[in-house]
Formats: sequence, structure tokens, C-alpha cells
Amino acid sequence: MKYRLIITAAAVILLAVTALPGCEKAPEDPARRAMYYSVRALGGLERTTGWSTRVQKGVLKTYFPGWGNLKADYTVHVKKPDRIRMDQNFSAYDHPFYYTYYGNGPDVWAVVNLNVRQHQRYTSMVTEALERVDGLPYYYSNCDTFFLSGEEPSDSLVSGYQLQRVGCVLEGDTILFDLDAETRFPVRRIEPGSDRQELMEDYREVDGIMVPYKLTRYQSGRERNSVQWKEISYGVRIPDSLFLEFKPDTGS
Repeated sequence: MKYRLIITAAAVILLAVTALPGCEKAPEDPARRAMYYSVRALGGLERTTGWSTRVQKGVLKTYFPGWGNLKADYTVHVKKPDRIRMDQNFSAYDHPFYYTYYGNGPDVWAVVNLNVRQHQRYTSMVTEALERVDGLPYYYSNCDTFFLSGEEPSDSLVSGYQLQRVGCVLEGDTILFDLDAETRFPVRRIEPGSDRQELMEDYREVDGIMVPYKLTRYQSGRERNSVQWKEISYGVRIPDSLFLEFKPDTGS
């Protein structure tokens, strides 16, 4: 009788664990499975997408046509599902100007040295940044097609890694990820047309999530900008007023 109770209790525990949210079984499709293990290495789908607020502080280095290479203090506030603020303070280093980009629901605007501006380019940039704020787990959840690429990712930008290249299709666009074969962390994301790519390095654990503290973006083979985060925090209290400063009157 005692033995039967032990077996029954073990079965109940096993069923409970199987039913836990976020415990998705590894997919049979080899490409989607590779992405699944990458998401799991980053902290699991529930943790990497289930956070509500995040604050990142670091240094941005970027190239401005006509200005050359510039540096700025860079702070990003995110409050899901639809609020983001990105502050770029160049006056701390090279030039006396700053940019702040705001996304608040359907409204997007920018403030450049106290001048409020709205432009489709700002809207596209801010909307995409907010939509894809979870990184690779976002693509894992939203891509409709996955495939393994036979191309060997061995150029100088990713030398020293043993990589597996996985592709996915999102709304008709093909995105490629180079995954570290040892850690399974994403090392590079290549945007449609291979014109834009982002390198992800210096992974550190923050509240159970593995986060790349260094990002380097290239366009047409040339480095465009890089970010070195100094501090990343999840679950931070962020007042709504932070996303409303200088908001233009849009009637919404």
C-alpha cells in the first residue's frame, strides 16, 4: 500500500510538472528546435518574454554623416506593452546636443535639443524597437517558418565561434541567427537582404535572463554603432509620466 502511494504521488508530481506553463516540449523540426534551445539557454520563453519593465544604461558610439564618430550616454526605459523611451545624450562627450525618442501607444515623437519632431523614420524605428524588445524569443514566438542554413558563418566578425545558422521568416522577411554551438546564445542577427546585422556579446545574467551587454551593428559591411551596457534592470518601477514628456497634441 505504501509503495502504491509513493508511485501515485510521483505520477501526480510528474503530471503537474508537465503541465507547468513554459515547459514546452522540444520541437521535432530541427531548425525550430535549435531556436527552442537558444531560448531556453537565455532563460526560457516565459521569463524572457514575461517581464513588464526594463531599464538599460550604457554608452552609445555611433557614426553621424558629417560629424564623424560620436559618443553618448544612452538610457532606454521600456514599459510593456507599448511604451518606450530612448535617451541619447551626446553633450556628455563630443557635441552639445541630445536625442530622446518616445513611443507611447500609437504615438511616436522625438525631442532634439528641446525641439519636438515627428517623422515616419522615427515611427518605424521606435515601433520596431518596441515590437522586438524581447530579442530572439520574439522571433521564436512569431516567425511562421524556420530553416537551417547550409551556409557556414565563418567571416572575421564571428571568428572564434563554432556557429549554427538558423533562419526564420517573419511577415515575409527572412532573418538569420548565428547561434553559439556551445552556449546556444545568439551571436549575430542578420536582417533581410544581409545589409544590416547585429553582433551580440558579453552575456551576463540579470534576474534569470541572459542578456548581451555589448551590441555592435553593421550596415553594408561597415560598423554603424555600438552599445556597451553598464547596467540592466528588470521589474523597475517606471512612472507613466516619463513617456509623456513633450508629447505633441495628436488628439489621442
